[in-house]
Amino acid sequence: MTCFAHRGVNSDGDVTDACQGDSGGPLVCASGGASYVLHGATSWGYGCADQRYPGIWSRVSYVRDWIDELMGVTGAPTPSTPAPPPTPSPSHMWADIVGECTLDGACVQSENYPQPYGNNQKCTITIDASNAAPIVVESFDVESYFDYLVVDGGARYTGSSGPSGVTPTSSIMWSSDFSVTRSGWKFCMPVSTPAPPPTAAPTPAPTAAPGSGSMWGAISGPCVQDGACVQSPNYPQYYSNNQQCTIEINAASAAPIIVEYFNVEWYFDYLLVDGWKTFSGRRRRPHGFTPSSSILWSSDSSVTRRGWRLCEPGRRLVEEAWEPDEPASEPAAASEPTQAEVEADAEARRTVLV
Repeated sequence: MTCFAHRGVNSDGDVTDACQGDSGGPLVCASGGASYVLHGATSWGYGCADQRYPGIWSRVSYVRDWIDELMGVTGAPTPSTPAPPPTPSPSHMWADIVGECTLDGACVQSENYPQPYGNNQKCTITIDASNAAPIVVESFDVESYFDYLVVDGGARYTGSSGPSGVTPTSSIMWSSDFSVTRSGWKFCMPVSTPAPPPTAAPTPAPTAAPGSGSMWGAISGPCVQDGACVQSPNYPQYYSNNQQCTIEINAASAAPIIVEYFNVEWYFDYLLVDGWKTFSGRRRRPHGFTPSSSILWSSDSSVTRRGWRLCEPGRRLVEEAWEPDEPASEPAAASEPTQAEVEADAEARRTVLV
């Protein structure tokens, strides 16, 4: 503590002192020039400005070590170390993964790969469009139909048919169901700049959209446009295994579909309209359905049929005779089968294949 007996005097000659409300206030003294030094902090006293009872201040020099400790002062300040430069972002297209998938260097893979993945798994891989490149499939083995990948919200890949060479632009979604599992999948970035495409049998470019009067827009993949109609590859001959194509719809010209012919393998080969409505078999056809965005065609790795032919309204409906190769086990009703029926059908197919 320190007593400040030499109290100040104001301009009227009156003695000045600390008073109520001044606790903690500074006591400073001039040290030459314009500098002042903090000597005390107001502590207590009897009354205010009483000649007999000078004010009491805490002596700052006595607790200087404690003050320095609280303020983190340990001597002359050490120059701060400059922050390291930011780590450059990885030069691959896998921007973010949410769910049960794994990033491994420049590759992504199903959880637990190369061991079997688990049941009821889901994950979404966000694509960095600035680094997007054709996918290199190192492995792809998932349960046919029930476990699958969806690229950019459209093309679906299942069984042993992976998205090799496909360049994603927005996302890849993975989903497994509650039963059979496989070793899964692993996708990587190209090791180097892709070589020029081979001169023989190049992949056909998307078909240019017809005039504004047609609802069939651009076609990506092996599907074919024939005037006011679109049809499966090789129609009326059998289509092939592991085929995918997407038909864009001109929404301004969209109209109810006229089905001239429809016969595909039940469940495992299908048309997906507008990303949600599935048509498969022979009786579950999109006749009268008006698409608004796209039609996706997909065939699996086994049985094939003659396929399908879809036309715009105004064409005469030509339904060809049924063929004797229609599976006897195919349901007679147009209603969708139950989950148990789907699982039983898939298990029967796997038993035959083994």
